[in-house]
Amino acid sequence: MQAELHITDAQMPQWSAFAQAMRDSAVSTDTLFRKRASNASSMNALDNMRSYAQVARAYADNTEKLSAAFEALYGVLSDQQKQTIDTLFRQQPAQNAGTQPSRR
Repeated sequence: MQAELHITDAQMPQWSAFAQAMRDSAVSTDTLFRKRASNASSMNALDNMRSYAQVARAYADNTEKLSAAFEALYGVLSDQQKQTIDTLFRQQPAQNAGTQPSRR
């Protein structure tokens, strides 16, 4: 994405913060998912629900941090860069829709 957007040197601090937020989110959620998976066989239903709630909270918190970092990045993008990333983000839901199982 950095190459597609042609991030400039002046935009690197915002890009780096956004990239770090993505990495932090991945590490955080991966850690929680691994912990949840390793304890699943010994969890009772209440522990399972609490674990799920912990994962959901972490995901929401990480998404909020990612959104804030993205807002700062988006604010320094040129109009052309914004158009490029807007297009990328519009394509993402369409691509995901094709991979989701149908609900019947």
